[in-house]
Amino acid sequence: FVSSLFMNNGVDDQIIDLGDPTLPRISFQKEGRTVNALAGYVNEMDVTAMRDTITPLKANGTLQIQIEEFGNKITGVEYKVYSLNGEETYLEGKQKDISDETILLDLKKGLPDEVSEAVLEVILSMEEEQAHFYTRITRPDELSLKECLDFAQDFHAKTLEKNSQEELKNYLETSAEGDNTTYQTVTIHSDADHVTWGNLSPQVVEEPEWSIKESNSVYTSLLAQYQVTCAGDTGEIETYDVREFFRIRYVQGEIYLLDYNRKMEQIFDANQKVLDQNGILLGIASSDILYETNSSGNIVSFVRNGNLWTYNVKQNELAQVFSFSNIEGNDARSRCDQHNIRIISVEKNGSTAFAVYGYMNRGAHEGEVGVDIYYYDIEKNVVQEKAFIPSTKSFAIAEEELGKMVYYNQDQNLLYILAGGKFYKIDLTKDEQTVLAKNLEEGQYTVSADGHLIAYQTSGTINTAQEIKVLNLKTDEENAVAAKSGEAIRPLGFIGSDFVYGYLRQEDVGHTAAGGELFPMYELEIRNSENEVMKTYSADKIYISDVFIEENMMTLNRVVKSGETYTVTSQDYISSNEEKKTKSITLEAFSTDLKEKQMRLTYEKGISDTVPKILRPKQV
Repeated sequence: FVSSLFMNNGVDDQIIDLGDPTLPRISFQKEGRTVNALAGYVNEMDVTAMRDTITPLKANGTLQIQIEEFGNKITGVEYKVYSLNGEETYLEGKQKDISDETILLDLKKGLPDEVSEAVLEVILSMEEEQAHFYTRITRPDELSLKECLDFAQDFHAKTLEKNSQEELKNYLETSAEGDNTTYQTVTIHSDADHVTWGNLSPQVVEEPEWSIKESNSVYTSLLAQYQVTCAGDTGEIETYDVREFFRIRYVQGEIYLLDYNRKMEQIFDANQKVLDQNGILLGIASSDILYETNSSGNIVSFVRNGNLWTYNVKQNELAQVFSFSNIEGNDARSRCDQHNIRIISVEKNGSTAFAVYGYMNRGAHEGEVGVDIYYYDIEKNVVQEKAFIPSTKSFAIAEEELGKMVYYNQDQNLLYILAGGKFYKIDLTKDEQTVLAKNLEEGQYTVSADGHLIAYQTSGTINTAQEIKVLNLKTDEENAVAAKSGEAIRPLGFIGSDFVYGYLRQEDVGHTAAGGELFPMYELEIRNSENEVMKTYSADKIYISDVFIEENMMTLNRVVKSGETYTVTSQDYISSNEEKKTKSITLEAFSTDLKEKQMRLTYEKGISDTVPKILRPKQV
């Protein structure tokens, strides 16, 4: 009570819980199966971006829809059919009889004779809001959906049976391309033992949800999403999210498996054994887990299963900072995986700024797509929402458009974001927005690995800009670098905090051997954070086409000119003299006989107390 009074004193913010998902879902009945379960959007979306699934109509042009109300009272059902570019509306109507949870839409007029695909929007009206659902639709002509679904479901079932290995081998293309040291990713090139789960003995929690990703006369792509439980190395029952992808061709009674890919991710469950003397056990997981540590190396924030966690080894506290999954995990709506989390920064005390991109499963923005900016105050154990930037695009497109660059400066309460080619500075205290640059395209800007530095051309094009600004987002300080008289300047990247850029001359423009235009750089420079030139690179009659930077090493791709044509010559390398800091927390792989390759956040000095206190912060 006292904490609540203190934290809410003098502010209008409200401490809340995300709550349970509230929106209904719809799915479709095809070939006696339920497919394409769709999440609802509270706003109308950009039709051209909603292409995730495709649903073939019946031969008579009808489509059977199943509504999962989840306690909502549906007061109306509307539907619209659009062209793929969203410019034409082929059909719109209202469903008169909505007394049943299964309804039949007549969409025959929604696909004109010359049109093979369209986008269907279904709108469910409720007492206080609407929910919009999108899928592509197509005719069933020349499709083999039933045969492909039958095969995929049979193949899925047989992977759970060890005695089916010989049968499955007929469809596999086992080769060195398959990694048979892990169960995290199993492909058509894996061996039959890994395809049939080795000794994990998985138990499917619920029937898979099937999505039709593509269906045409050449092939059908299907995705099954489900959870399994397996006994782990210590006998604990562990839960995994599984995505199983098939691309199948059916020709004259013969089935061909063109591609197969199964990924499993162990659910990080703080109620189980997640710490050992070496570090944080992440189990069977991908090797590109996102994590950041504080400068002292005793606090780490990491992303698992679309959730953000923070562990403080000194206090032995493990906080589930952000999660769309409800604690029970039994609501499929809260498990929707159409979002990602990006860690923006971790301060010395462990407070973490982060962004959530994509579809919002529940909470104040449920049913919206966008990027939500948060700040986890580790000392108050609260998560503060700083800003929400909405989008009308799908998750993948919104992440690409809004995820180029986002940075939150807690000290000055400033938000920087690059979206739609514009670079914004937003003062969240004054509620003021400034556009720092417009019409930025790929190559006109570059961001440091940790995100706190950005360099961008202030005008012109990638090959004609006269000036670059370098902005430190931590301090809001900027420097400018100008081109030499009559020349242009291009940003290339950062080696640590040192900025790399190149000079260009109009007379050097030429072509590659393939005929493409090439505008190479004749000289590179590297400047430190004090805006001092640390190194200049050039070579007689050799030009730089582009560079590749990885950690403290830069690779220069070089060309030589003969007439108007450039040809490739040997690469060159520049390394930073700055010593690479040794991290006290590192992501490492280890193996056991049962689960094979697993991932762990390893502490250099180990962990003494392996039973952490679990914190679940509230949101402000």
